[in-house]
Amino acid sequence: MNAKDAQKRRQIRILIVRFGSVAGTIGGGTIRLIQVTRRWQKECSVFVMTHETTYLWQKYLGLVAQPFHLVNARWTWTQNIPSLLYCMVRNLFLRTNEKFDVVMSRSEDLVDVIPSIWLAKQTGAKLTVYAGTDIIPSAKSRKKLLRMLVLVDHFLSCLLLRWAADIVNPFNEQSRDELINLGINPKKLIILFGGFNWEDINKIPSQEKQYEAIYLGRISPEKGSNDLIDAWRLVCNVFPKARLAIAGTGEPNAIVGLHNRIKENDLENNVVFLGYIEESVKYQVLKASKIFILPSYVDTFSYSVAEALACELPVITYKTKVFQSVYGDAIVYAKFGNISSLMQKIILLLQNQDMREVYGKKGRESVVKYDWDNAARFELGALKKIVSQQNN
Repeated sequence: MNAKDAQKRRQIRILIVRFGSVAGTIGGGTIRLIQVTRRWQKECSVFVMTHETTYLWQKYLGLVAQPFHLVNARWTWTQNIPSLLYCMVRNLFLRTNEKFDVVMSRSEDLVDVIPSIWLAKQTGAKLTVYAGTDIIPSAKSRKKLLRMLVLVDHFLSCLLLRWAADIVNPFNEQSRDELINLGINPKKLIILFGGFNWEDINKIPSQEKQYEAIYLGRISPEKGSNDLIDAWRLVCNVFPKARLAIAGTGEPNAIVGLHNRIKENDLENNVVFLGYIEESVKYQVLKASKIFILPSYVDTFSYSVAEALACELPVITYKTKVFQSVYGDAIVYAKFGNISSLMQKIILLLQNQDMREVYGKKGRESVVKYDWDNAARFELGALKKIVSQQNN
Protein backbone atom coordinates (compact mmCIF):
# COMPACT_ATOMS: atom_id res chain seq x y z
CA MET A 1 0.00 0.00 0.00
CA ASN A 2 1.53 3.30 -1.11
CA ALA A 3 1.48 6.55 0.90
CA LYS A 4 -1.47 7.93 -1.05
CA ASP A 5 -3.61 4.86 -0.36
CA ALA A 6 -2.64 4.96 3.30
CA GLN A 7 -3.73 8.61 3.53
CA LYS A 8 -7.11 7.80 1.97
CA ARG A 9 -7.62 4.96 4.42
CA ARG A 10 -6.95 7.28 7.33
CA GLN A 11 -9.57 9.77 6.15
CA ILE A 12 -12.89 9.87 7.99
CA ARG A 13 -15.88 9.51 5.67
CA ILE A 14 -18.65 11.93 6.67
CA LEU A 15 -22.12 12.21 5.13
CA ILE A 16 -23.95 15.47 5.86
CA VAL A 17 -27.74 15.55 5.47
CA ARG A 18 -29.49 18.91 5.19
CA PHE A 19 -32.71 19.71 3.32
CA GLY A 20 -33.56 22.95 5.12
CA SER A 21 -31.01 25.18 3.35
CA VAL A 22 -32.32 27.21 0.41
CA ALA A 23 -30.22 28.11 -2.61
CA GLY A 24 -29.54 31.84 -2.79
CA THR A 25 -29.56 32.36 0.98
CA ILE A 26 -26.65 32.41 3.42
CA GLY A 27 -27.50 31.48 6.98
CA GLY A 28 -25.32 30.50 9.89
CA GLY A 29 -25.57 26.81 8.99
CA THR A 30 -24.28 27.44 5.48
CA ILE A 31 -21.43 29.58 6.78
CA ARG A 32 -20.37 26.88 9.23
CA LEU A 33 -20.62 24.10 6.65
CA ILE A 34 -18.33 25.96 4.26
CA GLN A 35 -15.79 26.93 6.90
CA VAL A 36 -15.41 23.50 8.52
CA THR A 37 -15.33 21.49 5.28
CA ARG A 38 -12.50 23.71 4.04
CA ARG A 39 -10.53 22.82 7.15
CA TRP A 40 -11.43 19.12 7.19
CA GLN A 41 -10.46 18.28 3.63
CA LYS A 42 -7.01 16.87 4.50
CA GLU A 43 -8.40 14.46 7.09
CA CYS A 44 -11.94 13.78 5.86
CA SER A 45 -13.90 12.83 2.78
CA VAL A 46 -17.12 14.81 3.10
CA PHE A 47 -20.32 14.07 1.18
CA VAL A 48 -23.53 16.11 1.19
CA MET A 49 -27.11 15.01 0.64
CA THR A 50 -29.34 17.98 -0.13
CA HIS A 51 -31.16 19.65 -3.02
CA GLU A 52 -29.17 19.88 -6.24
CA THR A 53 -29.67 23.65 -6.46
CA THR A 54 -28.56 24.09 -2.83
CA TYR A 55 -25.44 22.00 -3.40
CA LEU A 56 -24.46 24.03 -6.46
CA TRP A 57 -25.02 27.28 -4.55
CA GLN A 58 -22.92 26.13 -1.60
CA LYS A 59 -20.17 24.88 -3.91
CA TYR A 60 -20.10 28.35 -5.46
CA LEU A 61 -19.66 29.81 -1.97
CA GLY A 62 -16.73 27.49 -1.21
CA LEU A 63 -18.14 24.19 0.08
CA VAL A 64 -15.60 21.35 -0.04
CA ALA A 65 -17.73 18.22 -0.35
CA GLN A 66 -18.91 15.64 -2.87
CA PRO A 67 -22.58 15.19 -3.81
CA PHE A 68 -24.50 12.16 -2.55
CA HIS A 69 -27.90 11.24 -4.04
CA LEU A 70 -28.95 14.87 -4.53
CA VAL A 71 -32.65 15.65 -4.88
CA ASN A 72 -32.97 17.13 -8.37
CA ALA A 73 -36.71 17.80 -8.48
CA ARG A 74 -36.67 21.57 -9.02
CA TRP A 75 -39.79 22.30 -6.98
CA THR A 76 -38.37 20.80 -3.78
CA TRP A 77 -35.92 23.61 -2.99
CA THR A 78 -38.77 25.94 -1.99
CA GLN A 79 -38.92 24.39 1.51
CA ASN A 80 -42.69 24.18 1.78
CA ILE A 81 -44.25 21.28 3.68
CA PRO A 82 -44.95 19.06 0.61
CA SER A 83 -41.37 19.43 -0.64
CA LEU A 84 -39.88 18.61 2.79
CA LEU A 85 -42.14 15.55 3.13
CA TYR A 86 -41.09 14.43 -0.35
CA CYS A 87 -37.39 14.68 0.56
CA MET A 88 -37.90 12.73 3.78
CA VAL A 89 -39.98 9.91 2.26
CA ARG A 90 -37.82 9.67 -0.86
CA ASN A 91 -34.73 9.00 1.22
CA LEU A 92 -36.42 6.32 3.31
CA PHE A 93 -36.43 4.20 0.15
CA LEU A 94 -32.77 4.88 -0.60
CA ARG A 95 -30.43 1.89 -0.65
CA THR A 96 -26.67 2.37 -0.74
CA ASN A 97 -23.56 0.21 -0.55
CA GLU A 98 -21.45 3.19 0.52
CA LYS A 99 -19.78 3.08 3.91
CA PHE A 100 -19.47 6.12 6.17
CA ASP A 101 -17.89 6.65 9.55
CA VAL A 102 -20.27 9.46 10.50
CA VAL A 103 -23.70 10.52 9.28
CA MET A 104 -24.42 14.07 10.34
CA SER A 105 -27.93 15.54 10.46
CA ARG A 106 -27.42 19.29 10.17
CA SER A 107 -30.63 20.10 12.07
CA GLU A 108 -32.98 18.61 14.62
CA ASP A 109 -35.85 18.73 12.11
CA LEU A 110 -37.43 15.39 11.20
CA VAL A 111 -36.80 15.99 7.49
CA ASP A 112 -33.07 15.71 8.26
CA VAL A 113 -33.13 13.42 11.29
CA ILE A 114 -35.17 10.53 9.86
CA PRO A 115 -33.09 10.07 6.66
CA SER A 116 -29.91 10.43 8.75
CA ILE A 117 -30.97 7.66 11.14
CA TRP A 118 -31.82 5.40 8.21
CA LEU A 119 -28.52 6.04 6.45
CA ALA A 120 -26.49 5.63 9.65
CA LYS A 121 -28.08 2.22 10.26
CA GLN A 122 -27.52 1.18 6.64
CA THR A 123 -23.89 2.21 6.48
CA GLY A 124 -22.82 1.30 10.01
CA ALA A 125 -22.00 4.93 10.82
CA LYS A 126 -22.16 6.94 14.00
CA LEU A 127 -24.96 9.54 14.06
CA THR A 128 -24.43 13.16 15.09
CA VAL A 129 -27.12 15.83 15.06
CA TYR A 130 -26.95 19.60 15.11
CA ALA A 131 -29.63 21.02 17.39
CA GLY A 132 -30.43 24.43 18.68
CA THR A 133 -32.42 26.59 16.30
CA ASP A 134 -35.51 27.46 18.29
CA ILE A 135 -35.92 23.99 19.82
CA ILE A 136 -38.83 25.28 21.91
CA PRO A 137 -40.01 28.32 19.88
CA SER A 138 -41.28 31.32 21.80
CA ALA A 139 -44.82 32.55 21.28
CA LYS A 140 -43.60 35.63 19.40
CA SER A 141 -41.03 33.91 17.19
CA ARG A 142 -43.52 32.18 14.88
CA LYS A 143 -47.18 32.19 13.92
CA LYS A 144 -49.35 30.00 16.13
CA LEU A 145 -49.90 27.12 13.69
CA LEU A 146 -46.26 27.05 12.59
CA ARG A 147 -45.14 27.12 16.21
CA MET A 148 -47.29 24.10 16.98
CA LEU A 149 -45.89 22.22 13.98
CA VAL A 150 -42.33 23.02 15.07
CA LEU A 151 -43.04 21.90 18.63
CA VAL A 152 -44.46 18.57 17.44
CA ASP A 153 -41.58 18.10 14.97
CA HIS A 154 -38.92 18.77 17.59
CA PHE A 155 -40.63 16.65 20.26
CA LEU A 156 -40.80 13.64 17.93
CA SER A 157 -37.24 14.28 16.81
CA CYS A 158 -35.98 14.27 20.41
CA LEU A 159 -37.75 10.96 21.03
CA LEU A 160 -35.77 9.48 18.13
CA LEU A 161 -32.52 11.11 19.20
CA ARG A 162 -32.71 9.60 22.69
CA TRP A 163 -32.37 6.21 21.01
CA ALA A 164 -30.42 6.80 17.83
CA ALA A 165 -27.96 9.68 18.25
CA ASP A 166 -24.37 9.20 19.36
CA ILE A 167 -23.73 12.94 19.67
CA VAL A 168 -26.15 15.88 19.75
CA ASN A 169 -24.61 19.31 19.18
CA PRO A 170 -26.34 22.40 20.61
CA PHE A 171 -24.69 25.79 20.13
CA ASN A 172 -25.41 27.41 23.48
CA GLU A 173 -26.29 26.60 27.08
CA GLN A 174 -29.94 27.51 26.57
CA SER A 175 -30.39 24.88 23.85
CA ARG A 176 -28.45 22.34 25.89
CA ASP A 177 -30.80 22.81 28.85
CA GLU A 178 -33.87 22.46 26.61
CA LEU A 179 -32.52 19.22 25.13
CA ILE A 180 -31.89 17.77 28.60
CA ASN A 181 -35.45 18.69 29.59
CA LEU A 182 -36.66 16.83 26.50
CA GLY A 183 -34.88 13.69 27.64
CA ILE A 184 -31.54 13.77 25.80
CA ASN A 185 -28.72 12.18 27.80
CA PRO A 186 -26.35 14.99 28.90
CA LYS A 187 -23.38 12.72 28.09
CA LYS A 188 -24.36 12.89 24.41
CA LEU A 189 -24.39 16.70 24.35
CA ILE A 190 -21.36 18.59 23.07
CA ILE A 191 -21.74 22.34 22.64
CA LEU A 192 -20.15 23.64 19.44
CA PHE A 193 -19.00 27.20 18.86
CA GLY A 194 -18.51 29.32 15.78
CA GLY A 195 -15.78 31.62 14.66
CA PHE A 196 -14.37 33.90 12.03
CA ASN A 197 -11.06 34.64 10.36
CA TRP A 198 -9.20 37.05 12.63
CA GLU A 199 -6.54 37.70 10.01
CA ASP A 200 -9.14 38.99 7.54
CA ILE A 201 -10.69 41.25 10.18
CA ASN A 202 -7.44 42.68 11.52
CA LYS A 203 -6.00 43.55 8.13
CA ILE A 204 -8.91 45.93 7.41
CA PRO A 205 -8.07 49.37 8.85
CA SER A 206 -10.60 51.68 10.49
CA GLN A 207 -13.02 53.11 7.94
CA GLU A 208 -14.72 56.46 7.60
CA LYS A 209 -18.27 56.03 8.86
CA GLN A 210 -20.75 55.83 5.99
CA TYR A 211 -23.68 54.33 7.88
CA GLU A 212 -25.25 54.98 11.26
CA ALA A 213 -26.13 51.29 11.49
CA ILE A 214 -25.87 47.99 9.66
CA TYR A 215 -27.90 44.79 9.55
CA LEU A 216 -26.03 41.73 8.27
CA GLY A 217 -27.88 38.45 8.02
CA ARG A 218 -30.61 36.49 6.31
CA ILE A 219 -33.50 38.66 5.15
CA SER A 220 -36.47 37.20 6.98
CA PRO A 221 -39.17 38.39 9.38
CA GLU A 222 -37.96 35.87 11.99
CA LYS A 223 -34.52 37.52 11.84
CA GLY A 224 -36.13 40.89 12.55
CA SER A 225 -35.47 42.64 9.23
CA ASN A 226 -39.05 43.94 9.07
CA ASP A 227 -38.95 45.09 12.70
CA LEU A 228 -35.77 47.00 11.97
CA ILE A 229 -37.36 48.95 9.13
CA ASP A 230 -40.27 49.92 11.38
CA ALA A 231 -37.86 51.01 14.11
CA TRP A 232 -35.66 52.90 11.65
CA ARG A 233 -38.63 55.01 10.55
CA LEU A 234 -38.92 56.18 14.17
CA VAL A 235 -35.15 56.74 14.41
CA CYS A 236 -35.32 59.01 11.37
CA ASN A 237 -37.73 61.28 13.23
CA VAL A 238 -34.75 62.11 15.46
CA PHE A 239 -31.96 61.71 12.88
CA PRO A 240 -33.55 62.60 9.51
CA LYS A 241 -30.39 61.79 7.54
CA ALA A 242 -29.51 58.55 9.35
CA ARG A 243 -28.45 55.78 6.96
CA LEU A 244 -29.01 52.08 7.56
CA ALA A 245 -27.16 49.47 5.50
CA ILE A 246 -28.83 46.10 5.02
CA ALA A 247 -26.61 43.28 3.78
CA GLY A 248 -27.68 39.71 3.23
CA THR A 249 -29.75 37.35 1.14
CA GLY A 250 -33.13 35.72 1.57
CA GLU A 251 -36.00 34.10 -0.23
CA PRO A 252 -37.46 36.24 -3.04
CA ASN A 253 -40.73 36.99 -1.24
CA ALA A 254 -38.81 38.19 1.83
CA ILE A 255 -36.64 40.49 -0.29
CA VAL A 256 -39.68 41.92 -2.10
CA GLY A 257 -41.47 42.39 1.22
CA LEU A 258 -38.51 44.26 2.66
CA HIS A 259 -38.29 46.63 -0.32
CA ASN A 260 -42.02 47.28 -0.10
CA ARG A 261 -41.71 48.06 3.60
CA ILE A 262 -38.88 50.51 2.90
CA LYS A 263 -40.99 52.25 0.28
CA GLU A 264 -44.14 52.32 2.43
CA ASN A 265 -42.18 54.00 5.22
CA ASP A 266 -40.66 56.53 2.80
CA LEU A 267 -37.13 55.39 3.68
CA GLU A 268 -35.58 55.11 0.21
CA ASN A 269 -33.02 57.79 1.13
CA ASN A 270 -32.31 56.29 4.57
CA VAL A 271 -31.92 52.58 3.85
CA VAL A 272 -29.26 51.17 1.53
CA PHE A 273 -29.85 47.56 0.48
CA LEU A 274 -26.48 45.97 -0.28
CA GLY A 275 -27.66 42.42 -0.84
CA TYR A 276 -25.00 39.72 -0.81
CA ILE A 277 -21.53 41.08 -0.14
CA GLU A 278 -18.29 39.16 -0.66
CA GLU A 279 -16.14 38.18 2.29
CA SER A 280 -13.48 40.70 1.24
CA VAL A 281 -16.00 43.56 1.41
CA LYS A 282 -17.97 42.50 4.49
CA TYR A 283 -15.51 43.70 7.12
CA GLN A 284 -14.99 47.01 5.34
CA VAL A 285 -18.74 47.67 5.47
CA LEU A 286 -18.94 46.64 9.13
CA LYS A 287 -16.09 48.98 10.05
CA ALA A 288 -17.75 51.77 8.07
CA SER A 289 -20.80 51.59 10.37
CA LYS A 290 -21.38 53.01 13.85
CA ILE A 291 -23.56 50.23 15.31
CA PHE A 292 -24.80 46.75 14.38
CA ILE A 293 -28.45 45.71 14.78
CA LEU A 294 -29.94 42.20 14.60
CA PRO A 295 -33.41 42.09 16.21
CA SER A 296 -33.70 38.34 15.65
CA TYR A 297 -36.48 36.21 17.07
CA VAL A 298 -34.67 32.93 16.29
CA ASP A 299 -30.93 32.27 16.62
CA THR A 300 -28.35 29.88 18.04
CA PHE A 301 -25.05 31.78 17.99
CA SER A 302 -25.21 34.36 15.17
CA TYR A 303 -21.95 34.58 13.30
CA SER A 304 -22.80 38.08 12.13
CA VAL A 305 -23.11 39.31 15.74
CA ALA A 306 -19.73 37.77 16.56
CA GLU A 307 -18.16 39.36 13.48
CA ALA A 308 -19.59 42.76 14.36
CA LEU A 309 -18.21 42.48 17.90
CA ALA A 310 -14.82 41.48 16.51
CA CYS A 311 -14.90 44.69 14.44
CA GLU A 312 -15.59 46.63 17.68
CA LEU A 313 -19.12 47.58 16.73
CA PRO A 314 -21.62 47.93 19.57
CA VAL A 315 -24.44 45.45 18.94
CA ILE A 316 -28.18 45.69 19.60
CA THR A 317 -30.37 42.57 19.61
CA TYR A 318 -33.67 41.55 21.09
CA LYS A 319 -33.29 40.18 24.61
CA THR A 320 -33.35 36.40 24.20
CA LYS A 321 -32.02 33.64 26.44
CA VAL A 322 -29.78 32.49 23.61
CA PHE A 323 -28.04 35.83 23.11
CA GLN A 324 -27.74 36.33 26.86
CA SER A 325 -26.22 32.85 27.17
CA VAL A 326 -23.66 33.42 24.41
CA TYR A 327 -22.81 37.13 24.71
CA GLY A 328 -23.82 38.12 28.24
CA ASP A 329 -23.49 41.85 28.93
CA ALA A 330 -21.30 42.50 25.88
CA ILE A 331 -24.26 43.63 23.80
CA VAL A 332 -27.23 45.98 24.23
CA TYR A 333 -30.67 44.38 24.53
CA ALA A 334 -34.04 45.73 23.43
CA LYS A 335 -37.27 44.25 24.79
CA PHE A 336 -38.22 41.15 22.84
CA GLY A 337 -40.41 42.02 19.86
CA ASN A 338 -40.82 45.64 20.99
CA ILE A 339 -40.29 48.16 18.17
CA SER A 340 -40.34 51.15 20.51
CA SER A 341 -37.68 49.63 22.76
CA LEU A 342 -35.55 48.81 19.71
CA MET A 343 -35.83 52.40 18.50
CA GLN A 344 -34.86 53.76 21.93
CA LYS A 345 -31.73 51.59 22.15
CA ILE A 346 -30.66 52.65 18.65
CA ILE A 347 -31.08 56.34 19.46
CA LEU A 348 -29.30 55.89 22.80
CA LEU A 349 -26.18 54.52 21.11
CA LEU A 350 -26.23 56.97 18.22
CA GLN A 351 -26.37 59.88 20.66
CA ASN A 352 -23.57 58.58 22.89
CA GLN A 353 -20.15 58.02 21.32
CA ASP A 354 -18.55 57.14 24.67
CA MET A 355 -21.08 54.35 25.17
CA ARG A 356 -20.40 53.06 21.65
CA GLU A 357 -16.68 52.89 22.40
CA VAL A 358 -17.23 51.08 25.71
CA TYR A 359 -19.48 48.43 24.14
CA GLY A 360 -17.17 48.17 21.13
CA LYS A 361 -14.16 47.27 23.28
CA LYS A 362 -16.16 45.02 25.60
CA GLY A 363 -17.67 43.23 22.62
CA ARG A 364 -14.34 42.50 20.98
CA GLU A 365 -12.96 41.11 24.23
CA SER A 366 -15.96 38.78 24.49
CA VAL A 367 -15.29 37.05 21.16
CA VAL A 368 -11.50 36.66 21.12
CA LYS A 369 -11.96 32.93 21.84
CA TYR A 370 -13.89 32.34 18.62
CA ASP A 371 -11.84 31.21 15.64
CA TRP A 372 -12.77 28.93 12.72
CA ASP A 373 -9.58 26.89 12.97
CA ASN A 374 -10.30 26.14 16.63
CA ALA A 375 -14.00 25.47 15.98
CA ALA A 376 -13.32 23.03 13.14
CA ARG A 377 -10.57 21.28 15.10
CA PHE A 378 -12.77 20.90 18.18
CA GLU A 379 -15.68 19.38 16.24
CA LEU A 380 -13.45 17.03 14.24
CA GLY A 381 -11.83 15.89 17.49
CA ALA A 382 -15.25 14.85 18.82
CA LEU A 383 -15.99 12.96 15.59
CA LYS A 384 -12.64 11.17 15.69
CA LYS A 385 -13.34 10.08 19.25
CA ILE A 386 -16.65 8.35 18.47
CA VAL A 387 -15.20 6.79 15.30
CA SER A 388 -12.24 5.38 17.24
CA GLN A 389 -14.65 3.95 19.84
CA GLN A 390 -16.57 2.25 17.03
CA ASN A 391 -13.41 0.72 15.53
CA ASN A 392 -12.05 -0.59 18.85
